[in-house]
Amino acid sequence: MESIIRGMLVGVLSIGWAGPAWAQGPAEVGKIAVVAGSAWIELHGERQPLQAGSALHEGVTLQTGSDGYVYVNTVDRGFVSLRPNSSLTIEAYVYDGAAPANTQIKLRLNRGVVRTISGEGAQAARERFRMNTPVAAIGIRGTDFSVFTDARTTRVSVRAGGIVMSPFLGGCRPAGMGPCEGGTGLSSQAGVSILQLRHGETQPTLLGPQFQHLSPEAVAPPGKDEGSAAGGQVRTSAVSAPAVVTANEIEILGDAARLLPEPRPAPPPVPETPVV
Repeated sequence: MESIIRGMLVGVLSIGWAGPAWAQGPAEVGKIAVVAGSAWIELHGERQPLQAGSALHEGVTLQTGSDGYVYVNTVDRGFVSLRPNSSLTIEAYVYDGAAPANTQIKLRLNRGVVRTISGEGAQAARERFRMNTPVAAIGIRGTDFSVFTDARTTRVSVRAGGIVMSPFLGGCRPAGMGPCEGGTGLSSQAGVSILQLRHGETQPTLLGPQFQHLSPEAVAPPGKDEGSAAGGQVRTSAVSAPAVVTANEIEILGDAARLLPEPRPAPPPVPETPVV
């Protein structure tokens, strides 16, 4: 009997040391492709070094110094580039390769400039993608876009597809997912145009080419090897759309966004020919 009890205790202790079989750590976001200059991860208030080739997990904050660049190839074959003097928190990145529509992605750009290229999960679950800044909520429409933000102003430029940006007003809250209802969209047809939102404004403003010096690309230009790090994930699409539209007017077509055609008014009735 004593030997049986001893065996049971050993079994219980073994299970205790192994931990629950269902316990899982934070989801993997992807792999660090490039680290240049001053860059690190902050987790639970502690700095940790970054190394190319290492795995990146949700829940961390990526930080760069004045000369720092970090490129990430995400698990859903997307791409993230964090430029100098920037801070990006990866709040959630759950990709289901078997069912990409179940993907959930939530990023928070605290300051600086980030470029993202939507991967398979982000494109399949656009209503579950959100990037927050201190003043704006940004949703995607299958997209390659860049964002600049500080504590009071956010600016976005788009290379392919489209985005939807909204202030945190009414039902649009930082805790939400996906694009907010009634937001303003910016499509790649805008060319060098920029969508800007300032703290306290009720809707974004379109800035034309004369304000190109304020674009995310001008504030923090891409590193010389950013294009090669992104590889074949940069997509371009022929998009027939006006530069700025409302969120409800955008229809998803692959990785492109276009304006839904306005309903044509019914032709006026043809007057009957009087019978003589």
